[in-house]
Amino acid sequence: MGDKYLPLYQYLANRNDATVMLDFEKIESIIGCKLPNSAYQHPAWWANQKKRHSQTGAWMDAGYFVQSVSFGKTVTFVKEAVSIQLTKKNVSETNTQHPMDKIALKVSALKTIVIEGTPKFDGENLDEQFHFIRKLSRTIGNISNDLSYLSCHYIEAFLNKNFKMDSCSVLTKAQGAAGLDVDEITVDGQRIIGELKTTYPYAEYDLGAAQKTNFKKDFERLKTVQADFKYFFVIEEKTFEILKEKYRHLLQGITLVLLPDALDDYNAVVLINEQEGIK
Repeated sequence: MGDKYLPLYQYLANRNDATVMLDFEKIESIIGCKLPNSAYQHPAWWANQKKRHSQTGAWMDAGYFVQSVSFGKTVTFVKEAVSIQLTKKNVSETNTQHPMDKIALKVSALKTIVIEGTPKFDGENLDEQFHFIRKLSRTIGNISNDLSYLSCHYIEAFLNKNFKMDSCSVLTKAQGAAGLDVDEITVDGQRIIGELKTTYPYAEYDLGAAQKTNFKKDFERLKTVQADFKYFFVIEEKTFEILKEKYRHLLQGITLVLLPDALDDYNAVVLINEQEGIK
């Protein structure tokens, strides 16, 4: 968010109330200036669309969402409805250490490395720089798997929010295993399949060459498998926007989902319809 709305974030972040109602005068007092005319006239200014407008971070980063607006009078904020509980489910692995424990140890080790001190990267002390980066690389390891595992918590939350599920196996599947990332059956017998990509685009306005190849393989896999619901999950807004703009012709019949935004923002869920384009 911009510095202008940082005081509003700080105000809300210090509140534990489930509902906070503020009048426009109070909000202007908090931020120290008058709200723009659009805040008095347009619902879009108060839309819960994180990262798209600087002001939204003031309440969304603080864990609140705008429930209603009475223009020129009051705004009602409510605490985030969806809470993700990071549970330690059994995972089939060759060793007994749970992924969450591994991540915790990794973060602790990284903190130690940073505390011990980082060399100046000025090109003059090659040995010191080399040993530091090597130690950092060994500690980080395959951090993509860590990110995928944490993202799977959001996938389970998304599925449980939108479908009646007896159970979910997304978290129990080993990271990097063959097959679909998501393959679930609802209590009504409907099949849900999906793929997850934690990729950040290499190019400024497009995927990199290798990324395109990997993504297209996933698109094709989703198209060829019979299912009632098909999802393509991403965690980067830039990836989400690129796919909407440049690759929707390859995503027909598949729903594109931006996590974790999709848990609370309907704009982060886009159905690519075969006949009508984007719905």
